[in-house]
Amino acid sequence: MTEHSEFTGDQRPIPSFQFSTENLDVEDQFEAWRDFIAPIAEVKKLSPLDGGYLAHMQAYNLGVLQMALINNALSYINYTDTDRRKYGIEDWSLTILTKGAMQFTSGDTTLNMTPGNMFVHSYTTPYSGSVQDMEILQIMLNRDEFCDVADDLDRMVDRHLTGPMSQILRDFLLSLASHADRLSIADIPAVTEAFTHLLKAVVRPNADTLEAARLPIAATKLAAAKRIINENLKSPDLTPDMLCARLGISRRQLVYIFERYGGVMKFISQRRLTACYKELATSNDKKRISTVAHAYGFNNLSSFYRQFQARYGFSPGEARAAWLSGHTLNESKGGTFTDWLMRADKT
Repeated sequence: MTEHSEFTGDQRPIPSFQFSTENLDVEDQFEAWRDFIAPIAEVKKLSPLDGGYLAHMQAYNLGVLQMALINNALSYINYTDTDRRKYGIEDWSLTILTKGAMQFTSGDTTLNMTPGNMFVHSYTTPYSGSVQDMEILQIMLNRDEFCDVADDLDRMVDRHLTGPMSQILRDFLLSLASHADRLSIADIPAVTEAFTHLLKAVVRPNADTLEAARLPIAATKLAAAKRIINENLKSPDLTPDMLCARLGISRRQLVYIFERYGGVMKFISQRRLTACYKELATSNDKKRISTVAHAYGFNNLSSFYRQFQARYGFSPGEARAAWLSGHTLNESKGGTFTDWLMRADKT
């Protein structure tokens, strides 16, 4: 993609807005949501709403992409030719259902969506359906900006997107959403370029598009690997083989994505040391140091002390003593989206 020089160095947060019915009077909630969401969906009641109607949207402007996180209660949804002519939207929407249930019908196609499902729809065609306690992540794709893959996208509308590359794209978008509040305007070019490469690898898979998407693919796999590692720090089964099986990648690919960390086992060891530090230095639970070390797989206590000292510059006992005396070490929460994308996050 063309570099957007106007974004360079701009550390202001990306433009965003939110709308919620939570603080409205109960009797006004449904009508407020219906009017707000009208450009992309006509919402109708499926049952009496004696308890009100809770719904929420958090939206982010990513230049050529518009991203929205939408929570919606039980309702019927509809979008007609009249709506299309009235609002003039011709974008595609890329939707991931993250919670609840959704039935979606367009033409002769009906999709029964469950959490994790992803599909593309074109707002040039009407649709109808129903939602129940739904949470979705929705990306709006402008036709002018994605005209080079228009035919490919149109061939894929209104069907589940499946397969390894679709899963990588889905994981990328979910990770993007989780980082959204920390994104700056300077991150927008990296975000849109990575998304575009992944999208092309999904809708037009060939050697060229897969090679162009190599970096965001690796970054997405790395983010997924980190989540698995963080969830299994106390597990003796946390091994390279387990990660390869969970991620669906080869040992060679695992070596590649953890290369800048000195290898996957070094990364796991560093994360376990961090977990030990937090238990020793930021917790009122006064477990023995050896108990904490063994819980995180450090069976050789002398080796644990050496590694801890090398990482933090003080011993586990000194870390605990500092905490008990009211002192703590403030660790960086850093990481822009660009850091994450380029795999420069050291945490």
